[in-house]
Amino acid sequence: MLYNGLALKALTAAAAKTPATPLLVNDIYQDMTHFCGLDYKKCKLQLTGGVHCTQAGREYTGLSVAFSILGALFDFGGKHPAVTVTAAAAAVTASPTASPLAPAPAAKCGAAPTALNKKVPNVLLIGDSISMGYGFLKGTPQRCACGDKTCCRPDFRLGYGLYVQDTLRNATDGWTLMELQHSGGWFLDGQAGDTKLGLSCLNHWLGVTPAAPDGLQFDIVHVNFGLQCVFSSLLSFLLSSLLSSLLSSLLSSLLTSAHRSDLNGNGMEVPVTKYAANLRAIFGSLKKMLPKAKLIFSTSTPVPRGDGGGNRTEAHVLEYNAAALRVLAPDTQSGRVVINDLHGDIVAFCGAGYTKTGKCKLQVPNGVHYEFPGRQLCGMSVTRKLMEVQWGLGKKNMP
Repeated sequence: MLYNGLALKALTAAAAKTPATPLLVNDIYQDMTHFCGLDYKKCKLQLTGGVHCTQAGREYTGLSVAFSILGALFDFGGKHPAVTVTAAAAAVTASPTASPLAPAPAAKCGAAPTALNKKVPNVLLIGDSISMGYGFLKGTPQRCACGDKTCCRPDFRLGYGLYVQDTLRNATDGWTLMELQHSGGWFLDGQAGDTKLGLSCLNHWLGVTPAAPDGLQFDIVHVNFGLQCVFSSLLSFLLSSLLSSLLSSLLSSLLTSAHRSDLNGNGMEVPVTKYAANLRAIFGSLKKMLPKAKLIFSTSTPVPRGDGGGNRTEAHVLEYNAAALRVLAPDTQSGRVVINDLHGDIVAFCGAGYTKTGKCKLQVPNGVHYEFPGRQLCGMSVTRKLMEVQWGLGKKNMP
C-alpha cells in the first residue's frame, strides 16, 4: 500500500506537467480488497501463502485490467450524455402501476430456473434476444437469427448472455465467480419478449411454485428488455408494409413519418406510458420478492436506420429509455436500483449519430442485433456492472 501511494504521488506530479496526457489509474489493489476484504488472510482469488492468483483470481484481475483499457479507449462505463426527458416521457411518472397480469402458461415463459449455487452469487438475466443465448429452439438445428449469414459466427449465439456466463465461470477448470441464469433459459423460447410477457412470467422466471411460494432468492437481477415493446404490433407492421408496397414512395414516407412521430401507442406493441407502468410493476415485484437482491436496469440498445426491415427508430428507443429512467428515478436515487447504460456504451464505441447511417462494426448492418465483437462488448458492459454492484470493482477509492 505504501509503494502504491508513492507511485501514485510521483505519477500525479509527472502528469501535472503534461496536462494533455491524462493519468489513468487501474486500482487492482482496491479491486482485490473489495472482493477479499481488508487485511485478509485467505481469499479464493489468491494462492494461500503467496502473492500469485488462483484461476478465478487471474480472471478477476484480468477483467479489472480489461475494463480499464476499454475505459481508456472510449467512454466505456462512463457518464454518458444524459437522456433527454421529453414531455411524453415526463408524463409517465403520473401513470399508475400496471395491474398484475394472470400468470402466463409455463410454455410461453420458457424453462424454469434451476437450483441456485450456494457457493457464489447467483444472477438472473431478464432479457430479450439482445441478452439471450441462441436464436433457435432447444433441440432444433442451429441457425443464424441475427440478420445475415455471417453474424452468428463463430458460435451461433444471438445475444450477450452466454459471454457473461463464460467470463464469470469456467466449468472445465472448475472455478466460478458468479452463477448465471437467463429468464426462460438460453434458447429462443426463453427470451423475455415485451414487458407484458415479463409481468405475466416473472413468477415463473423467479422459480415460484406451489411448493416454493417464495421462489429462488437470486443475489442480482439484471433487467434488459424494451426493444420488443417499441416494436410495432403485427397488425400495424403488416398494414405499414402493405401501404409501402401499394402507395407512392412520397405518400408512404409521409404515412410512415406520421406513424413514427407518435410514440405514445400509435401501433406500438406496448405504448410508452404502459411500458413505464409495467416496469414500475416489475421492479415493485422484484423488490418485494427479493428484498436482499441487487437490482439493475439496463437501457435498451440502439436501433440503427433500417431496423432490419422493421419500423422502430432510434427516437423510439430514446423515448422509452427516458421513460424508464424517469419512472425508476426514486429507486435509482435511493440506490435500490442501479442503471447499466448499455445503450450509452454502444454509442460511445460506435460514435454519436451512427444510427443515422446504420453502420458500426459491432452491429449487424441496419439491424438491432450484434456481430461477434458487439456481443462480446455488450457482455463486458454487463459483466462490469455485475462485478461493480457485487464487489465494488472499479470504484475509485485510491487517494
